[in-house]
Amino acid sequence: MRGLLKVMPFPMAGLLLGLAAAGNMLLPYGAAIRPAFGGAAFLLALLLGAKALTAPAELKAAYGQPPVAGVLPAFSMGLAVLATYVRPVLPGPALGLWGAALLLHIGLLAAFTWKHVAAFDIRKVFPSWFVVYVGVAVFAVTGPAFGQPGTARAAFWFGFGAYLVLMPVVLYRVVKVREVPAPVLPTMAIFAAPGSLLLAGYLAAFPGKNLGMAGFLAVCSAIGFLGVMAVMPRLLRQPFHPSVSAFTFPFVITAIAWKGAGAYLAQSHQGVGMLMLEPVLVFLQVWATAMVLQTLVRYALFLKKEAFPAPVPQEAEEQA
Repeated sequence: MRGLLKVMPFPMAGLLLGLAAAGNMLLPYGAAIRPAFGGAAFLLALLLGAKALTAPAELKAAYGQPPVAGVLPAFSMGLAVLATYVRPVLPGPALGLWGAALLLHIGLLAAFTWKHVAAFDIRKVFPSWFVVYVGVAVFAVTGPAFGQPGTARAAFWFGFGAYLVLMPVVLYRVVKVREVPAPVLPTMAIFAAPGSLLLAGYLAAFPGKNLGMAGFLAVCSAIGFLGVMAVMPRLLRQPFHPSVSAFTFPFVITAIAWKGAGAYLAQSHQGVGMLMLEPVLVFLQVWATAMVLQTLVRYALFLKKEAFPAPVPQEAEEQA
């Protein structure tokens, strides 16, 4: 176990979040599917929590690297989603977990701002910054389930404001400045997440929805998703880096958001729009599931190789 914790990279928090969200996405397709994804996410949460507690120096070093530090709040986002698994059985502890996740996210956001935004350098801006700031909107998605509509709406507006500020900055960084290091390239997939997360958060947190706002967020979600899909062939050809965890949640939340949009259209008696969305929803869910499973397998192979390396043959040792 100690060897496994030693080689586990903190960016696995993104996979934790993706697994937890995928379980919710796939709930209608089988009673055993959600517990399977949720169980894997809970296990990852325990392992990453244990690593953070037993290797504080490594955690501090990770927070000193902007691309890695930006992904760490995916842990608190994952806890917020996992709280929805606990709520039907233990509503009190689930609310406590959700509140703790919110406080943890605020703390990580404050630390990131102090460490990396106060001394601003455009070359240290990466798509993972969306996780820190727009990621707050995950509490807009999950808040209503815990009877926290005010907190949910506040989380949405914070995430929406952060999205409007960050999008031009991050786009300028990756389009104009460029020079994104190879280990960070998979985080380009994060561009699919903020618009979709805000769309899902808006649909969940606001009983009286504005069609214009919902439409604007849907356009933002679609542009982000299509832009990422255009570069996915290149990203998937990259060798394994821990940042491949970015291939999970952005696609899952896009599927969740558009499923919510379909339900909104149905409630608004827009039957034609709902029918047009059906094949899109199927594709989004299949693609998101495939990306989560592919990333899980790649991580499993990486951890097996690092934690349990193959023994060196005796002849090779003698030659060395």
